Amino acid sequence: MDGPPPHGDGLPPNPRAPAGTPEPAATGGRQVKAGRPGAPRWSGRRSDSGPAARSGHSTATPAHRHVPLVVAELVPPTLVARDKGAEDVRMRMTNADRPTSITGEDVGPTARLLARAFGDDPMMCWFFPEEAARPAALVGYFDTLLTRQYLPYGVCERTGHAAAIWVAPQAQEKAVPDEGTIRELAALLGDRAGWFRECVAAAAATAPQEAHWYLALLGTDPAAQGRGQGAALLRAGLARADAAGLPVHLESSKRENLAVYQHFGFEVLEEVRLPADGPTLWTMRRAPGA
Repeated sequence: MDGPPPHGDGLPPNPRAPAGTPEPAATGGRQVKAGRPGAPRWSGRRSDSGPAARSGHSTATPAHRHVPLVVAELVPPTLVARDKGAEDVRMRMTNADRPTSITGEDVGPTARLLARAFGDDPMMCWFFPEEAARPAALVGYFDTLLTRQYLPYGVCERTGHAAAIWVAPQAQEKAVPDEGTIRELAALLGDRAGWFRECVAAAAATAPQEAHWYLALLGTDPAAQGRGQGAALLRAGLARADAAGLPVHLESSKRENLAVYQHFGFEVLEEVRLPADGPTLWTMRRAPGA
C-alpha cells in the first residue's frame, strides 16, 4: 500500500527502507523465518537480494499499508483442493456462487457477511473485545472500509456467501485511508483506537518494497464454509496477479489459515507480535505462478 497516511491522523508515515541483510534470529516478540531471502527487518528494510530483486520486478514501489490488519482470512481448511473432490465442488457451484464485482448496492450485505466471517478472528476480537457489541461494530467497520477505501480503489468481488478485496499495484497510493476514514474507524474502536494506530505502524514496518497485488480481505460466511466459494475468489485474484507476472502479499492473524494459504503457493515471510499484547500477525508472499 502506497502513500503515507494523511498528516494529523496520528499514524506515522510508512518507512521507505534501504537495502539490508535479513536478520535470521528472533527479536523480541517478532520471529523472522531464518534464512528466508529478503525477509524484512522490523525497521521495514528488505534485502535487494530478496525474491523481488531476483525475479527482475521493480522494488521501487513505495511501501504502504492500508487500514488493515484487516487481514486476508477465513479460507477454511475444507476448501483446500483435494483432486477430484475439489473438482466436484467446482462442478456444483451455481451462478450465484461465482465471483462477481461488488457494487454500491452490495456494501450493506457484504459488510454483514464479513462481520459474520470475522466474528472469531483474533485481530477483530482484540479490536472489539465486547462479544455482545462486536457484530454491530464489525458491520460498521467493514461498511466504512468498503465505502471509503476499497470500493473506490480496490478490486472488490463476492460470491453468494464470500467476499474478497484486492488492491492492484497502481491503486495502492489512492487506497490508503484518508482522515475521514480514520476518524470513523476510531469512533467505532473507542478506547482501542490508540492500539489500532500502533498496529497500523507495526504493519507499515513490514510493508513490501516490491510491486505487488495485495489481498486485503477474504471472508466466507461460516454457514457456507466448505462450498469452495472462498477458494474461487482466491483463485480469481491469483490468476490476475499471475497474468501480470506479479507476486501477492497478505497478512493473517489466524494460525490455522497458514497451511491453507501455503497450499495456494504462499510462504510465510515473518511472524510479528503486535503491540499492547495484541495477537500474532503472519506476513505471507506468493511468487508469480507459484
